[in-house]
Parts: sequence; C-alpha cells; structure tokens
Amino acid sequence: MGRATKMARSLWNLREFSVSAVRIATPPGSSGPVLAPVVQRLQEAFQDAAIPIQLLPDWDFGVATEAPLLVLYPPPDQALTPEWLQEAGGGLAGSYHRLLAQLEAVAAGGFGAEVRLVNLALSSAPRLIGWSVDRLQPLIQGEPVEGAAEQCPDLWFQPRPEPFDARLTLDLLEADPAILAAYLALEAHPLAASAEGRNPDRHYPERLRQAAGLERLLAQRHASARADADLRLLGGELGAARAELIDAAWIRQQLSDQLHQMQAALDDLELSQVEVKRLEQELAEAQLRHADLQANQQMIQSTLEQAVQHSRSQGAMQGAALGVISALLRQLSRTRGA
Repeated sequence: MGRATKMARSLWNLREFSVSAVRIATPPGSSGPVLAPVVQRLQEAFQDAAIPIQLLPDWDFGVATEAPLLVLYPPPDQALTPEWLQEAGGGLAGSYHRLLAQLEAVAAGGFGAEVRLVNLALSSAPRLIGWSVDRLQPLIQGEPVEGAAEQCPDLWFQPRPEPFDARLTLDLLEADPAILAAYLALEAHPLAASAEGRNPDRHYPERLRQAAGLERLLAQRHASARADADLRLLGGELGAARAELIDAAWIRQQLSDQLHQMQAALDDLELSQVEVKRLEQELAEAQLRHADLQANQQMIQSTLEQAVQHSRSQGAMQGAALGVISALLRQLSRTRGA
C-alpha cells in the first residue's frame, strides 16, 4: 500500500470518528487585510492535506487536550495594524510578552510537546503538516503514516517584507527597541524555530533593511503608481458603465410605461370589442323583429285586399239584385194599369 493511500485512509478514519483536529490559535487581527491572506493560505494547506482543523481566535488556547496546537504569530512587519500597535498591554511588545506568558502556562501544564509556535513569515507549511500528522497518529485508527509531509505541496510563507512595510518597521523598532527584543524572545522559544529545525530570526533588522532598499522602494512606488492609474482607469470605466446603466434603466422605464399604455389600450380595445358584439347582437334581434313585422304587414295587406274584393263582389251582387227588383216593380206597375 502506497504512502499516499495510507495517509488518505488514516485521515479518513480520523474524520469518520471525529477523534480530534489540529487546533490553530490565530493572532489578533487575523481577519484584517494583512494577516487574513496568510492565515487563509495555511488553512488551505491543511485542507488540501485532508487534515481537520479547529480555529481558536485571538490566541485563545481553549481547554488543554491531546490534539496538537499551532500558535500563529506575525513578525513586526505583519503587525502594523491598530490591533497590535494600540494594544492596551503595551503595544506590539506587550502582545508578544502576553503570548510568551501563555506559553509558559501551557508548558507548566505539561502540554508543551503538543504545541508549536508558527512564524507567519518563516515557517514551513509542509513541516507543520508533517508534525501535526505525527501528533495525530496515536489518535488515528489505521496503519502508521510515514513521510506524510512529502504528500503536501511545498507551501512556504513569504519571508521578504514589502518595502514600505519594512521601512515603517525599521522606524518602529528604532522608536521602541522592546518590540525587537520581544520578537526575538519568541523566535528563541523552544517551541518556535528550533522545534521546526530552522534558525531563529536573529538577523531580522538586516532582512528589513534589504527589503527597504532604495531600488525596492522605487519599484513598489512605481507599482503603486501603476495600480493607482489602473484604479483611475477602472473608475472611469465604472463611471461610464454606471452612466450606461442609468440610461438603460431610463430606457427600461420608458419601455415599461409604453407597455403599460399598450396594455391599457388593449384592455380598452377588448371592452370595445365586447360592446361591438353586444350591438351586433341587438342589431340582429332588431332585424329579426323587423322581418316579423314585414311578414305581419304583408299578411294584413293580403287580408285587406281579399276583404276589398269580397266587398266589391257583394256590391255587384246587390246592384244586380236591385236591378231585378226594379224591373219586377216596373212590370208590376204596368200590370196594374192595364
């Protein structure tokens, strides 16, 4: 069975039984724009290795357990934020001292072997993952995992500070030498550099001076100027796009109004068509009544003509009868005179 298969199988058992997870104590300000990308990168390294993690914000170590604990801390150039510089307990140096005091309490409790200090500029993600797997191994059901760190990509943090941050940090260290002393005390802690197999960051000021060289400062200034120009260009394009969007919204409103007007006209037309149908029905009924009246008139006319003809026939018969009577009367008169 290959090492990658063994690791996947063992870590699957870990997730399946929810035995434990690597605890990561993040420093104050981890959600800010400076530390958030660095912490996120470390999280993604553990997630890519399929190792469950539990985040503990603001150096809250929580209840001591057998699970490994990674305590993250930034070098001074990554701590140029109000959360660090305005710390009520003495600024940045006070924050470092507070972390050292917490570590002493952890060591006094007998859990130092399960704790590792992680420098967010110099530590190695593969080594941290390998150390975490070694600490989780007794909690995992399955075969031992060898060379677990080799299964992870070589994700180193960025040891070279940004030029402007390096320049500001040099001025900060000159104004408050206690910051450098506290930082180097963290680096010299047994759970920090020596536990990871690297040298403490004793030459930190030299690293800052190299990062804050004139050429690098000018390069960053030019890059910042280009970024500003790009932002202005994007701002102009955004303004033009916003104007087009406003025009499109106005056109849409006009079309919507026209559509409503057309819908109202269609509704009126539909009502008119209903009215026309009603009038057509009334006209058809009137035409039927007119046809009935014409038929009745023709029948009456025919009856009247028949009556006239009958009357004329009766008048002729009466005239003939009167003529006969008159002739008989004349004949009777003659007979009497004879």
